[in-house]
Amino acid sequence: MDTTKGFSVLLAHGGDGQDYTGVDKVPGPGIPAFLIPTTAGTGSEVTNIAIFGDPEKELKLGMVSPYLLARLALVDPTLTYGCPPGVTAATGIDALGCVHA
Repeated sequence: MDTTKGFSVLLAHGGDGQDYTGVDKVPGPGIPAFLIPTTAGTGSEVTNIAIFGDPEKELKLGMVSPYLLARLALVDPTLTYGCPPGVTAATGIDALGCVHA
């Protein structure tokens, strides 16, 4: 989902993904993004943050902008039914960790 958010910005504004890393570097809305999570836990479908890996530099880079919010988030719990038990457990713990936040 973070990749979709990033491409939404790149398709609308051009440039390189690193041009927009950091806080409030995205100049305006990207193309509309529709996000459908298939695991529970990250909440990426409803956040204004996108994280990307740069394998060459061994870094994780982030974009933070209100323009990264999805136009629509479709959350269907039945999409998680096919997840392996380990993924279900790990993402479930991630989701429970967000309850206190």
